[in-house]
Amino acid sequence: MTSKDELAGRINIWVIVLILILFIVGILSFLYLQGYILDWEPPNVFITRPIKNKEIILSAKNPVAKEIIQVEAKDNKFLDRIVLFLNDSEIKSSYKNNKILFEYKIRAEGKYVFKAIAFDRAKNKGESKSVTINVKIQGILPPNYIGFQKPIETHINARDVFLREGPSINYKTIKILKYREEVSVFGKWVSKGSNEAITIDRVTLVTLNGESITLDRGKALLIVKQENPYYIVSVQIENRKVTGKIPVYAVKSISDKPWCYIKTKKGDEGWVFGEFLEDVGGSLR
Repeated sequence: MTSKDELAGRINIWVIVLILILFIVGILSFLYLQGYILDWEPPNVFITRPIKNKEIILSAKNPVAKEIIQVEAKDNKFLDRIVLFLNDSEIKSSYKNNKILFEYKIRAEGKYVFKAIAFDRAKNKGESKSVTINVKIQGILPPNYIGFQKPIETHINARDVFLREGPSINYKTIKILKYREEVSVFGKWVSKGSNEAITIDRVTLVTLNGESITLDRGKALLIVKQENPYYIVSVQIENRKVTGKIPVYAVKSISDKPWCYIKTKKGDEGWVFGEFLEDVGGSLR
């Protein structure tokens, strides 16, 4: 025959078991309702901007493209996070929100593939369709080129200045600019070519066949080698390149000096060595 104490003990055990069951059921219900368990449906995620693949052209006039990437996601219960990838590398993430808005600055040629992945609380994963931006370069756009926020208006400060296709005296001449000719400057790039130089005074070049040619101050040239007290240089005279000898004292290296991308009033565009432009508040140096 069961005593009252034994009966009370058994009741207490069942009460504890019932409390434990209710506690576990409560925890499981909470986890279910909050989307942590028993959820096998992945989130839906979309790149909503840009809505399709596109092509961008960079140039010395427009060296940077700003692209807004917008991602939206939704889940049958609760999202955990959204991750934005560029060429399979994570560039932005958002926790607990259903959107990402990200401004990406594109400065180089290449293929940019954007993709988004969304996770819910049950670790289900949804993946968006990718959006590709193909970036091409128009003309010459060297690395580390600095574009100005708006063009600088200035003028040519030397005579017979070459407007070139690129930022070096090795590039083809487009036309010859006149002294005091007005131009707009869109940006600059600093030359690292240690063999590029200019004359710092009016000087005579003696060619390898003995011809004497007078060079004005500020004439761009290429140093081939040094034979003290002379440099052997290559210089463009009108439409021909000439190699000859010039005194070392009359030459200054233009390494670490800027080349500038300009546009003339007549619409010609190209590159000019920065020292041939009247400076505007130090922007061209």
